[in-house]
Order: sequence, then C-alpha cells, then structure tokens
Amino acid sequence: MNLSPGHPWTQHILGEYQQAVKLGFSGIHLDQYGFAKESRASDGSLVDLAQCFPALINDATALVRQVRPDAGVIFNCVNNWPVQAVANTDQEAVYIEVWPPHNRYRDLVELIRHGQELSRGKQVILAAYLGLLKEPQDRQAIAGTLLMSAAIAACGGFHLLIGEQRGILTEGYYVRHATMGTALYQALRRHYDFVTRYQDLLADPALEDLSTSHIGGINEEFQLAGAEHSSMALPGTVWTILRRRPGQVILHLINLLGLTDTLWNAPQPQPAPTALALLLPRVPQVQSASAASPEQPRLVPLAPEPAGRHLRVLLPELQLWTMVLIETDT
Repeated sequence: MNLSPGHPWTQHILGEYQQAVKLGFSGIHLDQYGFAKESRASDGSLVDLAQCFPALINDATALVRQVRPDAGVIFNCVNNWPVQAVANTDQEAVYIEVWPPHNRYRDLVELIRHGQELSRGKQVILAAYLGLLKEPQDRQAIAGTLLMSAAIAACGGFHLLIGEQRGILTEGYYVRHATMGTALYQALRRHYDFVTRYQDLLADPALEDLSTSHIGGINEEFQLAGAEHSSMALPGTVWTILRRRPGQVILHLINLLGLTDTLWNAPQPQPAPTALALLLPRVPQVQSASAASPEQPRLVPLAPEPAGRHLRVLLPELQLWTMVLIETDT
C-alpha cells in the first residue's frame, strides 16, 4: 500500500480513522508488520515507508481530534522500526513491539531509554509478549516474568501484557493468550501494585540516568557491598539502575544472582535472597534514605552512619527487586 502523503489510498485510510472516532472509539492504534520497509508502487516508484509514517501519524491525529479533541493516536514501531522517524510525531507515546534480536533485559532498557530520548520525554510502552508462559507456570516461569516486569518498570517504561479475566499475552495474536494461575497472578499483582504506588518515582520524564557514571566500574559516588553488581544487567550480578531528579536519587537493585543468561522471554531460576550494604556520597548532603520492594511496599527508613568519605546503610534483604530512595539537599 502506498502511504505517501496525498496518495488516494492514504486519504482513504485517514478518512476511515476519522469515521471510527465518530463511532465512539477514543483513538487509533496504527499497526504495521515491520516489513516491507521499502517497496515499489504500482507505477514503479520507490516508496520508503519510514518517510511516509510521520505525516500519516500527524494527519491522523489532526483528523481524529477534529471529531474528538481528546482522541489519541499511537503507532507500532515493530522491533523499534522506524523509531527515529516517528518518536517525536504527534502520537501519545512511543509504542514498540519487541522481537529478536532484542532478547535480553539490557535490550529492553536500551529500547526504553532510546525512545524517551528521541521523543523528548514521551512515555515508552513495550509490547513484549511472554511466550515462556505457554508452558506450565512453574517457579522459574514466574521468576522470569517478574524479572522482566522489574526491568521495564525500573527504567520508567510500561508493558503491554495483562488482559481481562487474568489473561496474559504470549504472542501477537491475542486470542492465543495464557491465563494466569494463582501463584503468578498474586506475584504479578504485587509488582503492579508497587509500580502504581511509586509511579511518580519510576516514570517521571525528568529523571536523569546515572547508571553507568555514578555506580560500579571506576565510579565511586555510590558503592554496593555484599555481592557482585553491574549496571549492564550481567547474569550472576545484582543489576544496578541509578536515576536522579532534583532533591532525589533512586537506586533500583534487580537480583540476577544465580542466572546464567539474561533472556527476558525464558524461565529463570528464583534468585537467592542476599544481604547488601550501600555507601552513599556525602555531597550532596543526604537528608534521608529509605527502601521498598513489591514484597515490602511501604518505604522503610534506613539509618546512614559515617564510613570515611561515605555514609553506610544496611539494606533490607534483596529478594528480586528493591528500590532505594535517597533524599538530598539539592
């Protein structure tokens, strides 16, 4: 289909979008297959769809808002294509359907961060289907699901996953979904309650990522003791995600200890609980520190004590995901 601006087919489909909103829909989801990216029109001319989509999105938004001012449009960047062209268009959020080779937790983080940067602060939604749940929902399937949920939320992303009647998506054809068993439902409910409770600390576009500049490697501003750790989501480590906004630093600890890989669409062993200590910088001045987790959702005050050039706090035992909130004077 030739979706070039002004083409008769483009005008037809835009008119259909407008009619749909007149019928009562609250917005339009523009879907695609992700291919063909370039093709020949019937007259032999080359059509580069990445160049067609921005105008299609903007025109669709303008037309549906003529009918309903609060109507929205979202476009599906299949496997992140063509996010560079469409991220900053008049769409409500950056929506990415995730497929190989984006196979690891680190890939999810990079998709979220890249989408946030390109869109200048739009929220990023990942449609990442959990095929692992087509199999029996044992402890390893639950652990894999929760680790993926933590990875997306800790970086400020959102996940298209849950449906009504305990449905959970396992592939792009939504009819073939799975139904959550009691154990998975209860565990994932705790995660989603936690994400909802701390949405402001997780999804604020103003948060600056300091994960590779302030903790781990040669960085000494924040130090973690008690287990191997890395900001690169390496198996067998505690994954550190550090973000900051004025007056607050938020450190996320995701437990990858015992994992031999970081595939997000695969069962994973239940990480072993571990005791950790955190060293905080004295500048800026720490006003308070507290920690929470899906298992312990209320913020628990921590007691910093002097430790040379740092302040030292003992953290609650890390189960799977802990969030540490540090309030500072700047």
